Amino acid sequence: MKTAGPRREELLTLATGVETLACDEDEVQRLAERYIADGIIPAGYAADALHAAFATVCACEVLVTLNLEHLANEWAERLVNSANLREGYRPISIRTPEEVLHYEE
Repeated sequence: MKTAGPRREELLTLATGVETLACDEDEVQRLAERYIADGIIPAGYAADALHAAFATVCACEVLVTLNLEHLANEWAERLVNSANLREGYRPISIRTPEEVLHYEE
């Protein structure tokens, strides 16, 4: 995690309450490699491809990420979902935290 200071500690504390999903890691790797081979995510950003592949293979409805460059944008979501459909998976929604959190006024 690249975040520093108090925000880092806040995020790490929040992450301790997150449930871990069991996934076929070989299938996750295969799908991530498919995203890279199809040019959806650059090879130098394999962690981003794994992030999307884990969400897909684990049947998550929404992938929440701050990665605007490779994941949380309309173009990337369309390409990831195109590959997902070709590979027999359901589409996923890729959103930023601001798009999924409701703030009380």
